[in-house]
Amino acid sequence: MGNFSAQNIAQNAFQSEPGGDIFTKKICIIDTCVILSRPQIINTILKSKRYHKVVVPEVVIKELNYQKDHGDTDSISQKAWLAMKTIQEKKDSIIIEQCEKSEDKNNDEKIMWIAKQYSCKNYIIELLTDDIYFSLSPELSSCKSISVLLIRDLDKILYEKDEYSNDEYSIEDTQKYIEAVKTKELNRVKEAYKPSV
Repeated sequence: MGNFSAQNIAQNAFQSEPGGDIFTKKICIIDTCVILSRPQIINTILKSKRYHKVVVPEVVIKELNYQKDHGDTDSISQKAWLAMKTIQEKKDSIIIEQCEKSEDKNNDEKIMWIAKQYSCKNYIIELLTDDIYFSLSPELSSCKSISVLLIRDLDKILYEKDEYSNDEYSIEDTQKYIEAVKTKELNRVKEAYKPSV
């Protein structure tokens, strides 16, 4: 799977939408740690229809590409590959957003910059992460429309609203997928991969 380039990235994502209600449209910005732990999370979020837009920062794409090719373990490389496959399949339903061009900022600060840009356009922003940095960021206290949502909290919200459909979830497919990942053979993982897993 090829790397995403600047030409693949939506250029008009920060433009205001006419007729939008002030602070009523939610945006989900997804952090790398969430996608690596749950490569199918984008499918789950899109199916939930909880968000007006789903944003994957360009720095997340770069990190996934790096982990896919140079991950510390085969498991990380496989999860990164699965995540990139999902992003490629859903590229028309998500926004891949460029970050602030700054060499002195880390990836978390670049992701926060994107959140602030959307906040200025009257969106409610939820940063989906398991990274404690975002919860401790002093910028959160000054941006009332930006909040951190841990993956376990999103799970609770979606389960309470019955957004996870038992008809779409297959225990048998999930078990086959887990067994394939344990073999550390990429071809078996690819064969076992199904969006419902």
